[in-house]
Amino acid sequence: MKKLIPVVVIVLVLLVAFCACNKNEPTKIDNPTTPATDTSVITVSDTTLVLAPTSDYVGQTLLSFMQASTLKGLMEFSLANGLVVSINGVENTSDYSKCWMLYTSDENMANTAWGTVEYQGNIYGSAIKGVTELTIIENGLYIWVYTTF
Repeated sequence: MKKLIPVVVIVLVLLVAFCACNKNEPTKIDNPTTPATDTSVITVSDTTLVLAPTSDYVGQTLLSFMQASTLKGLMEFSLANGLVVSINGVENTSDYSKCWMLYTSDENMANTAWGTVEYQGNIYGSAIKGVTELTIIENGLYIWVYTTF
């Protein structure tokens, strides 16, 4: 376990470095092609998922919303060491050259220097906290994008 922690830290540092090297051009997300049965989980594509938690989840972690959405059959995901490693069957590669990245409309919890995404004409920055710590805000959007580095 002690050997795993430095490896995880190194991987996270490399991910941040790759994001910092981005030309800061937002990834553009097209309109949803597969509407979900619940408007709080919008499947845009196999590699993009927009989460719009209802006010019932304000103050809770994004993880709690995702777990509830999984129970409703709206999405599936898995975690490893606190990181999302798979969403709806699409898994991160072992070298993290392709992985799920989280963006948010919460300006206090976003960093545009780490990367941006465009959704419905708005630009959202990369989340500075992970799914286990990011707290849901009123009318917040949380966008998962499977990114290639």
